[in-house]
Amino acid sequence: MQQFTPHSWTPFLWATTKSFKNFISVIILLYLGLQCELNIFYLKYLLWIPVDHPYLKIRLVLFFFFALPAVRELYQYVSDSRCKQLGAHAWMLAATIICELFVCIKFGRNEFQKPAPPQVILGWIVGIGILILYIVHKFISPEIKSRRLRRKIFGTSSPIGSPILTRSRSKILENKLD
Repeated sequence: MQQFTPHSWTPFLWATTKSFKNFISVIILLYLGLQCELNIFYLKYLLWIPVDHPYLKIRLVLFFFFALPAVRELYQYVSDSRCKQLGAHAWMLAATIICELFVCIKFGRNEFQKPAPPQVILGWIVGIGILILYIVHKFISPEIKSRRLRRKIFGTSSPIGSPILTRSRSKILENKLD
């Protein structure tokens, strides 16, 4: 059976918290995956599709196979600095999920009369607040601290981001940052 497997596997190391780009890419990937799963339930309810209809099974299988190259393209875009744009499979899958969402919104107007319970709204607010606080703590706060340290070392009149630093200035910066 091993003759039918690939010679080597590509390791996927997303490094979610390595950079802001990686973090946002993974958040978008999670959102689109969950939205894809939620769309099928809304479409089934709003368009009166029976549970045992073959469309539902075909859709799930197709989305599985469409997601394989799309996620690979997203990973390539996030991890490879030479890759400057997202691939066609990723864009097409995202557009399909968003179009399904628009269909759900269109046919769902006036369908759900009761507003969301306050506990659900509070839970979403707390969850989004924690996510924003994490982003500020992990990505924005260290950047502000490093800018303040550079200003303290070089003063406000010197070009902080200048690529031409004297040897002594770069040594001071390395010592202060360590």
